[in-house]
Amino acid sequence: MPDSPILPSFIKEFVSSASVEQRKALLTLLEEYTEPYLTAGSVSLSDTEDELSTPSTQGQISKLVKHIDKLSLDSQLSDNILDELASLKLRTKGKKGKAAKVTTQWLCPDAHNWSNVVNNPKSISDYPNIAKLMDIVNKHPETSKDMTACLVTCMSSKNSCLNYHADNDAPVDQSSDICTVSFGPYRTLDFIFKKNNSEGRKGIPLPPELSLPAGNHSMNIMKGGCQSIILHRVPPGDNGGVRYSLSFRKLTPLPVEPVHSTPKSPHLNSVSSVNVQNNNSNNPSSPPKKSVVLFAGDSYFARLDEKKLAKNKQTVCILAKGGRKIDDVLRSIDTFVAENREVDIKKLFVCVGTNDIRNCHARGINHLKSPLQNFLSKIKLLAPNARIYIQSLLPIPANGNRFCERNVLAMNHLLYNLCSKYKLYFVDAFSPFLNYYGNRNLRLFPKWDENKKYFDIHPNSKGMGVLARQYIFLIHSKWFNPMAYN
Repeated sequence: MPDSPILPSFIKEFVSSASVEQRKALLTLLEEYTEPYLTAGSVSLSDTEDELSTPSTQGQISKLVKHIDKLSLDSQLSDNILDELASLKLRTKGKKGKAAKVTTQWLCPDAHNWSNVVNNPKSISDYPNIAKLMDIVNKHPETSKDMTACLVTCMSSKNSCLNYHADNDAPVDQSSDICTVSFGPYRTLDFIFKKNNSEGRKGIPLPPELSLPAGNHSMNIMKGGCQSIILHRVPPGDNGGVRYSLSFRKLTPLPVEPVHSTPKSPHLNSVSSVNVQNNNSNNPSSPPKKSVVLFAGDSYFARLDEKKLAKNKQTVCILAKGGRKIDDVLRSIDTFVAENREVDIKKLFVCVGTNDIRNCHARGINHLKSPLQNFLSKIKLLAPNARIYIQSLLPIPANGNRFCERNVLAMNHLLYNLCSKYKLYFVDAFSPFLNYYGNRNLRLFPKWDENKKYFDIHPNSKGMGVLARQYIFLIHSKWFNPMAYN
């Protein structure tokens, strides 16, 4: 990487000679202020990430996990939890010469909301003692304090085990901790770097790089983001008896499927002018409808490819242009509906907000709440039969605006709350563009532009691939992934 005349020499010398621990600290402390310089100079923060993620770095796994030897559980609560676990009827018997099958059960905040994502979930509120244990975990000072659900795993014999895997399933919020509380005979929880598991994939067992005890009433915590770089397993044990592990996790809420009314926009009497595929109506008395998947938004959508999104299976139409704000996007949808009376919008994807917050600075984004509410209520009327997906903002670079990060997070929080209020789908496009330290993933964005003296806010080709794969999944999948990625 070429040297940069704007990078102070003392910073360059310090970073070059710093230890791994010092460079890790710099990754957090200096990124906002020195990101353009370190990216343009001979030493980059991404180099530090590569070094820290290599298996040869000693002690890295131990910094991503935490062991709590004993939780403060009174005997009555413990007995009540065991009774509730027994009521789940997860115990199995092994066949001749084979270990008993490992069985699981999800306990979620709302079983109905997760019925299409998690197999046969049950409401955690029906198991008050397990819910009380989750409350204890959330109040523990070592956890992220945001767990909302529990995955119960039952190992019915000492030979029941789990091989190396990562808990990166779609509903699980990868930015949150995963806290596992054990009930029953002693086991260990083994960890290994993903990059070291190539031999394991060929059937050769690999020794763990770190093992934590998993005894009765102990808790093991896997910190947010670690599922992307490490795998874990529960090997067979020495002591018989049924064993339960209660893995508390944060699930991204899935809004209830909207129940659409039938109000018609006055603009739907215009003549159709778009070439879309036919879709037979359930009402034989009505003429056949033509269905389309519609994208409306700013430059992020404008960079997507309609044909690649459609995969010759759907008709995709992108109404997007750089610089568009909330009112501009609303007008584009209204115009499309007015000019396409015969079209039934099957799915509507919306990307707004990036251009609206660019000049907010210190005053924040509260003044955008009313325009957004008006926007969402109107697009529900314009597309009454559509599944409507609202995309979050990406982690855009500050480019000198010290309020940028705060406003992006506030805008995403506002969009999420409004999606819940209006029963719309929220697409998380923020998390996929973070590295496992929770910082903007520099590999998914263009490098510092030396001529223009700023970072491009749009993803590079690799980053656009990440965004495109999210939408290909959402367009063609028969069930909804609330995280909208993975």
